[in-house]
Amino acid sequence: FIALNWMSAFVFPAYHDKIWSYLTPASILLTIYLPLLSVWYLFFCPVISIPIIDDNNTYYILTADVANHFPEVSPPLRTSILITG
Repeated sequence: FIALNWMSAFVFPAYHDKIWSYLTPASILLTIYLPLLSVWYLFFCPVISIPIIDDNNTYYILTADVANHFPEVSPPLRTSILITG
């Protein structure tokens, strides 16, 4: 959207502010919600938490049980691991 904003400033300099007064809320919403389309199934899966204790640090491996709940999801998308510490 930044490139589109700059292009509209050069192509439509007189209407740039008016155009982006309407497009700014839409661009913010698309920027926030569009990436969620690729991981929507993770919100509906149970999460498995595995604690790992190493040198006075505790790490948690969080993984979603996608294969059992959504078998139609392709195998590369089935693995989602988050390591927190």
